[in-house]
Amino acid sequence: KESGEFYGSSFIEMKDAESAAAAIAQDKSKFMGRPLKIFYCPPRPGDVWPPKPVTGGPAVSSGPPRREKQAQPPGGKTLFAGNLSYNIDDDTMVDFFKSCGTLVGLRWLTHQDSGEFKGCGYMEFSNPNEAAAALKLDGKELLGRNIRLDWAEVSNRK
Repeated sequence: KESGEFYGSSFIEMKDAESAAAAIAQDKSKFMGRPLKIFYCPPRPGDVWPPKPVTGGPAVSSGPPRREKQAQPPGGKTLFAGNLSYNIDDDTMVDFFKSCGTLVGLRWLTHQDSGEFKGCGYMEFSNPNEAAAALKLDGKELLGRNIRLDWAEVSNRK
């Protein structure tokens, strides 16, 4: 779009031809009050189908590329959580991390101008060991998305 603003476009890779046909059947239906435009897009030259499976490491995410994890800051109890479903809520997060320890703080990030949820936030655990245990859930599925976890960067703001 010429304005540079997001207008709701994406490419979705289906697991098989039957799934792609089912998705295309939804063309012109409405989602959240907006009409969907769904059509088949041929593969790019050189693409291989099916893609080679990923072995080892965390689950593959549709989110941004993964970067190296931050080192745990001294006494670090706060994690950044990204690639979250827009249907996430406090109770779901508490339940997802209950085996790791106690969440004592949760802060969702929102767009400054619209107040809309950005799909990420920060969570604080009661101690550094609990936060380290939670970090091991990086890449696990939560509400249909592979959660991206890392140590929160230490802020020098006061």
